[in-house]
Amino acid sequence: MSRTFKIIFTLSVVLNLLLVGAVGSFALKMAGRMPGHDPAFKEDLTPETRHLMARTFRERHDEIKTHIKKGQDSRKALMDVMAAEKFDPEAYDRAVEDLIAVKGEMMRGFAGTVRELAKDLPVEERKKLGRHLADFGRPGGHRHQQRKMRSDQPVPDTTGKE
Repeated sequence: MSRTFKIIFTLSVVLNLLLVGAVGSFALKMAGRMPGHDPAFKEDLTPETRHLMARTFRERHDEIKTHIKKGQDSRKALMDVMAAEKFDPEAYDRAVEDLIAVKGEMMRGFAGTVRELAKDLPVEERKKLGRHLADFGRPGGHRHQQRKMRSDQPVPDTTGKE
């Protein structure tokens, strides 16, 4: 092997490792942005509760995966309707209704999983879970607690009337 080839090969390997590291760190960073993901919540739980939560969600993995797949398919169908050359209002209504139904199925499945989990938790851990769930889906959610509207800020008028 020539010296030039060895240098090029080594640089290629180093660049590939850097790229894999960058992609991996980006994926980890994005995982922290998932809805409902709150590292402080997880750290606030006892190790036994964290283990029980992990086991409960692991047991329902196939069900969760099916719901996620249905949601992806519904979103894709809606995007196809929106990207069509000619807009079809009936197709849009069907796609939106399907997406709403799938999200409802997902939430019912999630609620069932939490119910199964909650019956095995001590009251203090259920309170923590309840606070977490009460904030779930709220605009701003867990990550932006500090951005709550202050009471001295005027409420914006969205009626369009003066």
